[in-house]
Amino acid sequence: FPSHDNTPIKKGKNALFTAMQKGFFVINLLDDATLEGHFISASDEVLFTQNIHFKHDNPSINTAISASTTHIPNARFKANAFQRWLLGSNYRDIWTRPITVPTLDLKDLKIVQRGGGQQTLSLRYESPTRGYFVTRSVEKYPESAIPASIRSKFTVDIVGDQISASHPFAALAIPPLADAAQVMHTNPRLVPIPNDALLGKYQRLFAGQLALFEERPDEGFAGAKKIYSTTKLFEKLADDNHHKVDEIATLRARLLDMLIGDWDRHEDQWRWAAFEQGKETFFRPIPRDRDQAFFVNQGVLPRIIARKWILPKIQGFDLKIRDINTFNYNARYVDRAFLTQLSANDWQQTAQALQQSISDSLIDSAVSRLPQPDPHIPEIAHKLKQRRNDLVAYALGYYRFLSKEIDIVASNKDEVITVHRLDDGTTAVKLYDQNKKNEQGKLLYSRLFDSRITKEIRIWGLDGEDRFVVSGQAHQGIKLRLIGGKGKDIFVDSSWVAKGTRKTLIVTGK
Repeated sequence: FPSHDNTPIKKGKNALFTAMQKGFFVINLLDDATLEGHFISASDEVLFTQNIHFKHDNPSINTAISASTTHIPNARFKANAFQRWLLGSNYRDIWTRPITVPTLDLKDLKIVQRGGGQQTLSLRYESPTRGYFVTRSVEKYPESAIPASIRSKFTVDIVGDQISASHPFAALAIPPLADAAQVMHTNPRLVPIPNDALLGKYQRLFAGQLALFEERPDEGFAGAKKIYSTTKLFEKLADDNHHKVDEIATLRARLLDMLIGDWDRHEDQWRWAAFEQGKETFFRPIPRDRDQAFFVNQGVLPRIIARKWILPKIQGFDLKIRDINTFNYNARYVDRAFLTQLSANDWQQTAQALQQSISDSLIDSAVSRLPQPDPHIPEIAHKLKQRRNDLVAYALGYYRFLSKEIDIVASNKDEVITVHRLDDGTTAVKLYDQNKKNEQGKLLYSRLFDSRITKEIRIWGLDGEDRFVVSGQAHQGIKLRLIGGKGKDIFVDSSWVAKGTRKTLIVTGK
């Protein structure tokens, strides 16, 4: 109906109803899958009514879903020869090829809310019998991820085009590799979201989206007592020194990231499962969002951008990792917070265990889960096998990088921190809780640092009444910063270092 003027409308032979009056149209969805439509005037007069009946094998609209549908992940990634030269061939052939997949059945799912995600359209669901799930769109929307100060059609087009460098279905190949690495994971499957009234207010935005459907890590996932975000985990660790991160489990997860080329492992890409063991609670990582696994770097412009002085983290999924340190840039806060206690031997043994558990046949089986035909499968498998073979070297190289400067963070409880300098150039750091008599209690943290690798150790007492005790004599020492908190901390430093100035700097925190 016109919003301002009445416009004459000719009633053609196929028109059931026309009117020059202003009004509105109401649609009622009936239980028998009938659409009941009413044309109503501005004065609430029903001008015309029409029912539309749909034929279904099953009269319930909840199950009136086709077995499978065909979709193209993103047809806009088609490119001519010049565009491929400049921006890369990437996985354009996969993104622009039609794929037929089973449609998601919504009948057992209740929509909870729309998910977060800057570039991904996601919906959260709850099943009364199966728990919580999420769909994440395969197609990405980069506009919101680009800072407003540089956002333009050009930048959106360039950034959007580079999504073609990520494999749209990479997440499907990860579960077998994660199982072998003993890393917790979800089990995604590829589905189109149906054009179903059960989507409610989200129907217009989400209907027809090709998406990954998977469990949402929530309470009870993998037997965990509770699931936390990384931000909440920091709070839990600060609250109680009997809350600990399982560092070996975290290292396994991070080595798997390096194997599959997943460079975008920032803090929000993790959830943490809590498991109680006696009086202690251990937190184990659940990686999520595998959009950047197998990410390649092709084309003249992306290769320039990936240079060391610009964005070296996007160096791409190749046979060799060019620079393991810059590759892991996005995970720097996670790594520096949750990989502080492990020795070089821990890193080496964990990497060797992954090498042994991830066999050639397992890799071949994992990549065969990618929708076929996929001409990239042999190359992906070849790269995975080579990167697995080099995993110990990458692990030890990254261990040395992280070990140059170490942050050890206590809690808001009362602790005793001891640092002993040894004449062989090593420094032993131990952290204990305090018992009710304010005496040294249970050992919470222990690591021996080598001055040939570690140049500075920073120990944060946080709140509580902590006692810092530094002792020992050394000809070559490590720079030590002791940082107190709001409590009445005690600092005792009887150590001696021959070379250079006194190596202990005390910051009271008051």
